[in-house]
Amino acid sequence: MSIAVVTTVSRNYLHLANVLMNSVAAHHPESQRYVLVIDEGPGDSESMANAEVLRPEDLIPDHLERTVQQAMYKPIEYATAFKPKLLMRALESADRVIFLDPDMQVFQPLNAAIDALGMSAGVLLTPHRVTAPAYDDREIFEWVLHAYGAYNTGFVGVTTAAKPFLDWWDSRLRRDCLIDPDRFIWVDQRIIDLAPGFFDVDLFKDLGYNVGWWNLSERPLRKENDTWYTGPEPLVLMHFSGVRSTNELREFPQLIHSPKNPIASDRRHLDYIQELEDQYIRDLQAQGFARCAKIPYGWNETPGGRRLSDSDRRGYRDAVLRAEAAGALPPLPDDIPWGLPVRVTQSVKTMEFPRGLLRDLRRARKALKVRR
Repeated sequence: MSIAVVTTVSRNYLHLANVLMNSVAAHHPESQRYVLVIDEGPGDSESMANAEVLRPEDLIPDHLERTVQQAMYKPIEYATAFKPKLLMRALESADRVIFLDPDMQVFQPLNAAIDALGMSAGVLLTPHRVTAPAYDDREIFEWVLHAYGAYNTGFVGVTTAAKPFLDWWDSRLRRDCLIDPDRFIWVDQRIIDLAPGFFDVDLFKDLGYNVGWWNLSERPLRKENDTWYTGPEPLVLMHFSGVRSTNELREFPQLIHSPKNPIASDRRHLDYIQELEDQYIRDLQAQGFARCAKIPYGWNETPGGRRLSDSDRRGYRDAVLRAEAAGALPPLPDDIPWGLPVRVTQSVKTMEFPRGLLRDLRRARKALKVRR
């Protein structure tokens, strides 16, 4: 049996990929490890100590298609769109492949997931939560999932039996890997919500995997004899979603996101979260955060030098879709009349989203200082 672990990242987040792959190598030195670096430019790193670096042309040989996606998608959208292609590539040489988001870290061997893949139908997904939150907590833990999806695709495990699923997933991400909260779209996660109805998919509910702000209330962190636990289980895979590496450590855990999180008033739990988060930030800094943060995204401009705004990217996507609907090749980004109107959808925002919840931290810090 052979296993591979893969991730995608832009150059300014290479420090995250290094922390992730160092942790994978520490627990699975026998594994194949691949990092797809989605952009290029000055200051690039051509190699990583514990992973093989792949480039977009390794997965999309067609230059026109790469150019279209680079201009059409924001960085996180472009990185996400490669997931199924990267998994298919790794399956060429490994029996079981796991995709992990770059803002993750492995604390124990991934044996339970690897074993589950061996007994699965070929696709392994992790739900955001495995227990229903209290009614009063539904806004932060249920309503946001209507926009972000039931499954967190920061973890996806596959075997060769997953090929029909991967082909379907890839076809959807080719043009529709978007971030549009007003339409309840978050890159690939709402797309993946449909997968269990279309394919044989297994849900992996181990409490030690894909631990993030959305499930910390059901998986309290603690540390015993230098080993981290989440509830009764050892912490295997932590998802540091929303944690930003800064030059100074924070006074309040970023993983809480909002004082509406029911654990925001649990001082003991907060201390454990803060300790884990601070160590992660130190790991990121040791892997070159200060250097990577200065690297500009390689596809901020068209090949002709036009700076691309988010509105430009959406307008260009509309032009691509119109051309393809007419049976024509998509236009190059420098061949369209810029300033095209972007289709505007009526806002249906009825909930707070995690990035908006981050703004509540200021009030949470103040409340903590009062309690102290």
